[in-house]
Amino acid sequence: MTVYEARKEALPRWEAYIVYAGGSGARVTRMGGIMEDLFDDSPAADVPVGDGGLLKGYIDVCGIIDRMAAGPGRESVLRAFEACRGCGSVGEFVWSRRYEIMGVYEQLVDEEENLRMNCEAHEKKGRLEGLAEGLAEGRAEGRRLQNEEVARRLVSMGMSAKDVSKATGLTVEEIRRLD
Repeated sequence: MTVYEARKEALPRWEAYIVYAGGSGARVTRMGGIMEDLFDDSPAADVPVGDGGLLKGYIDVCGIIDRMAAGPGRESVLRAFEACRGCGSVGEFVWSRRYEIMGVYEQLVDEEENLRMNCEAHEKKGRLEGLAEGLAEGRAEGRRLQNEEVARRLVSMGMSAKDVSKATGLTVEEIRRLD
């Protein structure tokens, strides 16, 4: 059956949960109003977590991985997966998929490193472009100042503003303002 063939009441209802696995205050909170309005700020409700249940196993696994995988290298993550084996069906599932999860983990780390390197490269490119633009502006300003100095000398030697303009590229008005 496709979504288009299903009756409205036969479609599953979406639910969103927030799982906090840190420390002794681990809890699961169900967000209210998901189907009706995504921006509904109705109060969230805590979901009871029974001993040995799926949610409890998930919280335990997350806590172990958060604590143990914080160390450097692949070995600390693999040790965290091994420690999860005693966390019921969720722990066994994580253990059975450890290499697949490690591949995703390594891909995320690689993508994060690539993003960091790209940001550094763009930042460096921006600095170099800024330096090049500043250098070009500085050279243009230097040429303008040099032309003004040559114009002052030519005017002091008695040349007309029109002739000085031809020699320096400055306008007659710019030459008259130099006096």
